[in-house]
Amino acid sequence: MIKVTGTVYNLNPSEIYIHSSNQDYRIPVHSVRRAYVSQGRKRNSFKGMLIGGVSGGLLLGAAASFAYEKCDTEEYCLYDDKAAVIISNTLAGALIGGCAGFIAGTFIKTDRWILVRTAPGRTLSFNHHTQLPGWTLRISFQNRNS
Repeated sequence: MIKVTGTVYNLNPSEIYIHSSNQDYRIPVHSVRRAYVSQGRKRNSFKGMLIGGVSGGLLLGAAASFAYEKCDTEEYCLYDDKAAVIISNTLAGALIGGCAGFIAGTFIKTDRWILVRTAPGRTLSFNHHTQLPGWTLRISFQNRNS
């Protein structure tokens, strides 16, 4: 099984012509096992916020758990309850981490790939969107030698 990601520069009912890195591929359509079409790039703001919030909450909550010391002096103590200290630090960490993750996720973009459906017998069926050259395609195909 060979995997190629590249830009389609020609397409006919029997072959797909793809340019990838500095090499051109002529791939028989009947040998394609799976094909994905790039639908552009997407931002990951929500995923970043979720990952940052959970990580920040766990990190600051754990740090508060290990660093907590009971207030035994006559000085003013903000919290004398270990659970309150852990909860407040967990919430603060989740807020800080969530904000940082949201910002990072906004700037980190990933490709969106949509599976091109294959008909029974593994023949690709292209619709009007995938017939145009210039689309980025990621395919897995069976080489005659393997």
